[in-house]
Amino acid sequence: PNYACHFVMGNPPFVGTLLMSDEQRKDMRLFFDKPRYLDYVTCWYIKAMQYAKGTKIHCAFVSTNSITQGGEVHALWPTLLEAGLKIDFAYRSFVWSNETRNNAHVHCVIIGFSFADHRKQKILFDNNTYKIVKNIHPYLQEGEDLIVYPAKKPLISGVKKCSYGDIP
Repeated sequence: PNYACHFVMGNPPFVGTLLMSDEQRKDMRLFFDKPRYLDYVTCWYIKAMQYAKGTKIHCAFVSTNSITQGGEVHALWPTLLEAGLKIDFAYRSFVWSNETRNNAHVHCVIIGFSFADHRKQKILFDNNTYKIVKNIHPYLQEGEDLIVYPAKKPLISGVKKCSYGDIP
């Protein structure tokens, strides 16, 4: 039971939105109304938030860095922040690889979070250094919580609409 738990840690599956199986898409709909642009790992964040709510549980996940970039931020993080979740520490983007024949190269982040916002100082790791900060926002930068939302139309007249950002 969550009242007897202190930590939740893990390395959830790295499955991008375009590579999910039908079963994984079904899982996504348990947590999100429109999971179209979210990676599978985001389910673990929502589940951890639900489990840790009202406790002092500290959570930490290794995740694809996409949850701290672009459209995934405005699709995931408002739910977490509005619930009162705070980032306690974060290891900014790094490349993880393995020694198999196909040698996976995944860009990862590690994010520690909780509802117990007793830490006046947060730790932001980057490469082999770290920085003590007051707050870490969802883009894993120092500063107040902020989220950039997409615009429905270009901010400058005469510019064509961009539908998919940087997807080739």
